[in-house]
Amino acid sequence: MLTRSEFEDLLVRACQRLNEELASGSVFAKSSDFEQRVREVLEGLLTNSSLSVDFHPHLYRTRIPGHEAVLRGDPLSLSSVPRFTGR
Repeated sequence: MLTRSEFEDLLVRACQRLNEELASGSVFAKSSDFEQRVREVLEGLLTNSSLSVDFHPHLYRTRIPGHEAVLRGDPLSLSSVPRFTGR
C-alpha cells in the first residue's frame, strides 16, 4: 500500500525522469510509444517496492480482484505534484 505522500513522490520522480529524457532529445513518434515509456519508468521506480502493479494498457480487460493499487489516507489532491511539461 502507498500513502498519499509516497504516491505523490512516485509521480514527482517519474515526471522528473521523463522531463530529463525529453530534454536530452528523446522523441516519441506516437502517443502509445510515450505511454509505454511511462509504464517502463514507473515499473523501474517500483522495482524494490512491495507494490504489485499491472502495467497492461487495458487494465479493464485484465483486472484481477485484490491486485489493484490501494491508497491510504485522504482522497488524492495532486495540486502539489509538478506537471509533466514535455520539455
